[in-house]
Amino acid sequence: MSLNKHILLNPLRIIFSVVMGLFITVYQMAGMILTQEGVDNRTVAIVKGFKEHAAQMIGIFVLTAAVLWLIFLGVEFLVERFGASGSLKPHISESVKISARWKLILFFGYLVCFVPMIVIFYPGITTADTARQIAMFFHLPTRVAGSMATNGADIIYSAHHPLMTTWLYGGMVKLGMMFGSANLGVFFCTLMQAISFSAVFVWLTGLLKSFGAPVWAYRSVAVIWAVYPMSWYSVCCVFSDGLFSLAVLIFCGMLAKIVFTEGECLKNKSYVLGFILSILMMSFTKKQGVYFAFAAIVVLLIVYRRYYKQLLIAAVAVILVFNILFEGVVYRSLNVAQSGKQEILSLPMQQTARTITVSGGKISKEELHAFKGILTVSGDDADVVKYICEEYDPDLADPIKNRFNRDTQSDDALKQYLKTWFKGFFKSPAVYFDSVLASTYKYFYLSGDLPSGMEHTDVYTLETYMESYPKVIKKYGLAKEDYAYIDCRSPEGLADARSTIVNLSDNIHNVPIVRWLFSIGFMFYLVIICGLYLLIKRRWRELIILLPLLFTIAVCCISPMNGALRYAMPVMITWPFMLGLLFVKSTAKTKKSADLLHAKD
Repeated sequence: MSLNKHILLNPLRIIFSVVMGLFITVYQMAGMILTQEGVDNRTVAIVKGFKEHAAQMIGIFVLTAAVLWLIFLGVEFLVERFGASGSLKPHISESVKISARWKLILFFGYLVCFVPMIVIFYPGITTADTARQIAMFFHLPTRVAGSMATNGADIIYSAHHPLMTTWLYGGMVKLGMMFGSANLGVFFCTLMQAISFSAVFVWLTGLLKSFGAPVWAYRSVAVIWAVYPMSWYSVCCVFSDGLFSLAVLIFCGMLAKIVFTEGECLKNKSYVLGFILSILMMSFTKKQGVYFAFAAIVVLLIVYRRYYKQLLIAAVAVILVFNILFEGVVYRSLNVAQSGKQEILSLPMQQTARTITVSGGKISKEELHAFKGILTVSGDDADVVKYICEEYDPDLADPIKNRFNRDTQSDDALKQYLKTWFKGFFKSPAVYFDSVLASTYKYFYLSGDLPSGMEHTDVYTLETYMESYPKVIKKYGLAKEDYAYIDCRSPEGLADARSTIVNLSDNIHNVPIVRWLFSIGFMFYLVIICGLYLLIKRRWRELIILLPLLFTIAVCCISPMNGALRYAMPVMITWPFMLGLLFVKSTAKTKKSADLLHAKD
């Protein structure tokens, strides 16, 4: 590739470098302000701080934009120089497939790499959510019985957690108890995930080879998955986000096959069935999965109009199985509690809470009463202000969000709140922006601590979970023997080994550049750079493969927890595959397909 004037001054490359450089600069500076010693991130004026550090921000912006420009140029050079002259292959020949022998070697190679972590983290890594799901499976009362949109003494299951994974984790624990140990049940889940991730990694490596990726590219991707700490972590994570990450990984592979065969694979009934199953797996492991899938299907229907029948069959099948049969018939028959609207109100509720906290409650009565109208905080206006000022946490929306009044699901109180919230933006725009930055910076800050969750490496016991809600125990008259018999816990003998791994992660995280292996922000930027590069090179259709990851980034930005690793896991585990796809160079046929994206029928 000759570096002529046209290439160097490509307007898209310059625009993307400037825009993304500005975005990174804003979040880097926000992170620097929020992590200063002695700073109260609940009230610090971040936007005002930008003005005070204007010179420093300009320097960071210029440097970042220049580096990004070089990165885009470097990626283009590497792809042109080392990428394979791949082509879209409607029919993949046997000569480009990985042999059965090498598939077995890869599969068991992955398992061997996972074994040390599986042993050290035996029986697996669980969270409070896992413990709650196990409690629900064994029909133990949990706090969800009184905090969901539907309420009542007969509420056992909650849609707040995927019902399918509740059955899976609870069923596995029950199976383990039949063999003498609840720990065995958790271990069965870990082992199942190790086998599943290994099989999917082998399949995706084979896809890269079949698409025409150079040997070094697909082999590098295989090695990355084998030695990358996030692969080991994902295998051991026994909670819904781990399985959802696996489902997203599979779905990205299915999308890649559609794109790199120009939709020809949709003629195969077995493929269509696999496509439907991958969507159902995403939907059953996290509700947002069904939205990811339908958004992708809409785009596929536009781009691959010839195969509208197959795509519509997939959409109808998912609606029938998941939305009608599962969420309709099964949910109603089991009286599953529906999640409240607070799940999508984290962002505005946090903005209002920050406005109240920063002002010390000095906001108009209209705004305060509108917010009070959707909360369950009792007392007069002063009591509400006191509660919000004490409980507001920019890193976690739960203290405010969980006080959402489920009785406002259908009345005018919610409409009134949203109306005053919208007006509040024009009164205090800086505070609203501060709230967004304070609640999301850990997802984009490159110099932060280890992602939230990586320090947790053991089993969150059911006993710990139940006893953290004494009101529930008192309300239902529970004795310790009612739940202590479900005894899932990490062996004390492995405590030192687990601590060693955490300390090692901390030490690695302190090494410049290397720390980015654990950085959510770095992986997010990596995916975004991949997308922008595809735009620069007019490889429009390949952007479809990135959709689930871009949706994941968007969901993280409105999630109730700042910098939560489990929310970002789909991106953290899928990025090697996306990098491998970059090195399948576009051919004339690919460019023609890209041009058809905007063509009229």
